[in-house]
Amino acid sequence: MSRIWATVNNRIYSIHEDRIAYFLSEKNQSFGITKSGVKFNSKLDLSKLSNLVSESKFYRINQELLVNTTSIVGFEKYFEDTSVIKLRPQLTADVLINKDQEANLIQFMGIQYFH
Repeated sequence: MSRIWATVNNRIYSIHEDRIAYFLSEKNQSFGITKSGVKFNSKLDLSKLSNLVSESKFYRINQELLVNTTSIVGFEKYFEDTSVIKLRPQLTADVLINKDQEANLIQFMGIQYFH
């Protein structure tokens, strides 16, 4: 899929997946956030969305978040074995991952990681 149909303020738009920062699920409803910060409704749950978007661009962080890896700007240590993913645009809540999840995500993104 290269485009998704989205509802914003009772209007339906076609949005290219490259403009989508992430999809999130809140209270059994799915939303998308564009890279410019516009929030839109999605009638599909994250499992269905993850099957539609490009597998090389989007990564399922957890049950609530499917992220376009180009929106990940970094990681910040939270505890010894936990990090916070820094996204642009930012989420209001921290996205926590353990060190194994972080290693898998870095490998998926093809990043050279130096300590």
